[in-house]
Amino acid sequence: MAAATSLLANVSPSTRRLLDGWMQLADFDDGEDLVRQGDPADSAFFIEEGEVELTIRLPSGVVTPIARLKAGDVLGEFALMEEAWRSATATARGGVRARVVSRVDFQGLLGRASVESVELLHALAVSAARRVCAMTERLIALQSARVPAQGPIPSSTGTLPRPREGADFDIRPFLPRLPVFARFTAANLERFMQSVRVRSFRRGALLLDRDEKEGCVYVVVRGALEMRSARAVAASRIAVVGPGALLGVLPLLLERARTTACIAREDCVVLEISPARFRRLITSTEPHAFRFTRALVESLIERTALMNRAVARAEHEHLAGYDGSGERSREASPVRGVERR
Repeated sequence: MAAATSLLANVSPSTRRLLDGWMQLADFDDGEDLVRQGDPADSAFFIEEGEVELTIRLPSGVVTPIARLKAGDVLGEFALMEEAWRSATATARGGVRARVVSRVDFQGLLGRASVESVELLHALAVSAARRVCAMTERLIALQSARVPAQGPIPSSTGTLPRPREGADFDIRPFLPRLPVFARFTAANLERFMQSVRVRSFRRGALLLDRDEKEGCVYVVVRGALEMRSARAVAASRIAVVGPGALLGVLPLLLERARTTACIAREDCVVLEISPARFRRLITSTEPHAFRFTRALVESLIERTALMNRAVARAEHEHLAGYDGSGERSREASPVRGVERR
């Protein structure tokens, strides 16, 4: 039953029953692939019995294991949101039984902004957020021993460039070009802008502090920002993001402390959403809020794919013994939990 899966643990019984009605039962033998990397992604598998190993093939031809799924987990839930390609191969380890739902059927459930569709989107957002956090922590662990420090992370209690209200240009014509607002009508966008503040940050400003349990959410309108590790021995660059990026959502979705800090790499303009307003947006059935929640899920799915590739590269470099300077170290220590293939 879908009700037994972690993805749907916090949705209402009516939403679970609605989704159950569109599922089909499927069985897989040991060693059989449920999906293959590069195949069209058009369905999700709710695993009821057995284990599934996920592997990714790098451009070099090396196959690297990245995760194992068990009963209660969901495989390919992000394929329910948009047309894409499988980013990994999933292989049954022992017999596997799963319930399968297609993207076409799932999209039918999201045809209008209802309590059930909002619950399903929120469940997908939380699932993607957990995946991003797990991948980020894995990347931090791999980078901490080999990536040089990028400079100290500013302290939130120190002297920092102060943000300024508004922007030095009219941002309205640029907003429809950002992916987060791609499905917004003019009326949706006007309504959304009533819930946010326009803020300008100077280069070097700290937008999101490490170890925060709650903070604002930002939509990047202009400029580049750098995400740095908060747990590595040396502050390591995790990613550089630009216009259209959604920042600060993970702690609010997962109710946990932030593991990265966000620093303005250059002067930037953002839309600032308070924690309270963000929570109202992702639980509301209002048209602008529903479109925002859908865009949030799609943004997290894209970020998950990027993190998958980054972790796979880092795993391969670690096992090959590269030290981050482009040179191969004398010894390559094994990484806990990584299976050599």
